[in-house]
Amino acid sequence: MGGSRNQAASSLISLLLIVLAAVLLAVAALPRVAQAADSYRFVAKWGSQGSGNGQFKMPSGVAVDGYGNVYVVDAGNHRVQKFTSTGVFVTKWGEQGAGNGQFDRPNGIAVDRSGNVYVTDLGNSRVQKFTAWGGFITAWGTWGKGLGQFYEPGGIATDSYQNVYVADSGSQRMQKFGSLGAFILTFGSYGSGSGQLNQPNGMAVDILRRVYVADYGNHRIQRFSQDGYFQALWGGYGSGAGKLDHPRGVAVDRSMNVYVADSANSRVQKSTGGGVYLGGFGSYGTGNGQFEYPYGLAVDAAGNVYVSDRTANRIQKFAPDTRSTCTVTLRFGGLRIGALKLGRRMTAKGKVTPATPPGHKVKLTLQRKRGTRWVAVKTVRRSFGPTGAYSWKYKPTRKGTYRMRASVAATATSRSGASEWHIFWVR
Repeated sequence: MGGSRNQAASSLISLLLIVLAAVLLAVAALPRVAQAADSYRFVAKWGSQGSGNGQFKMPSGVAVDGYGNVYVVDAGNHRVQKFTSTGVFVTKWGEQGAGNGQFDRPNGIAVDRSGNVYVTDLGNSRVQKFTAWGGFITAWGTWGKGLGQFYEPGGIATDSYQNVYVADSGSQRMQKFGSLGAFILTFGSYGSGSGQLNQPNGMAVDILRRVYVADYGNHRIQRFSQDGYFQALWGGYGSGAGKLDHPRGVAVDRSMNVYVADSANSRVQKSTGGGVYLGGFGSYGTGNGQFEYPYGLAVDAAGNVYVSDRTANRIQKFAPDTRSTCTVTLRFGGLRIGALKLGRRMTAKGKVTPATPPGHKVKLTLQRKRGTRWVAVKTVRRSFGPTGAYSWKYKPTRKGTYRMRASVAATATSRSGASEWHIFWVR
């Protein structure tokens, strides 16, 4: 009797295992949908090397106020410059020195909800507070590692209660103050563990008053509560998506997405407030949308991103790319089983969706295989009407293996798009 029960139980377990295996295989076979990366497009740039209005010498921190004005720490010129959102110079203040309103290698900058401006004065080991037009209000801090003192203060940020957070880079810690400099607390210590820091630099605070810190020497971002308790970290050394190489600046938008100046990788990366990678933009260079060494960054209420390029001495502005991506189809007429007889015509035809503005054309690129290489044969452009349909008739003059692709360039209302390469043979 006992043996029968054991056999029945064994059979039931075997059946359950078979069912479980079938379910797991079915789940594994389901199509996996990748999350589309957020895209940004270059909008504007301003600045060049120099000491005139609108010129820079090693710009560092960037901040925006509620009116869309952009504040830039012009570190090498020991001053702050203020611009409109399109880069028109508004005003400036500061000069080299140790007096009120003077600077010695200023670094970070933040604007509170009342429009007051806070600047970390690195060489003078202090924070200075100003009106939106540069009027001096107060200053606090002296050189040292005691509470309320600074040793190379870097990034700075404010929360909705107008508390001020400062990355005390040389002391490997964060300090929190009231809006007039009253010391509140400190957190962090040197190391690579959770909550430890190695040259903390840029920082930002979201609407929940969570604090994000660019842990420069540890190649990562760390998130803390407003009281300094460790919550999360992400990054790690590298150049792949989500990896970081000496990050400098940090900013956060109203949706609590985090933007990081991935300085040594010459790019900006975007993630959720929990570190899930959302996308990135930029590459090394001096062209539009490229960076030599992105340093500070800020995000305005519309989601525009402003980035200081420290060694290129300029500011670049990027906007979320909400344009639709063009879909381009391509097919051939006149072929039989993928081949065309020499001397006969073929028709390349397809459709562009959405149909872009009048006068825009689709580009057809034709190549022929020579050995292991593809060599150009012909490139033509064809107009398409309101439906997006296009066609092109072509008669090859040589036998061989050919391939063709159709593409359209980006416009003000749509992103670029292209079909896959389509191969055919001429016999």
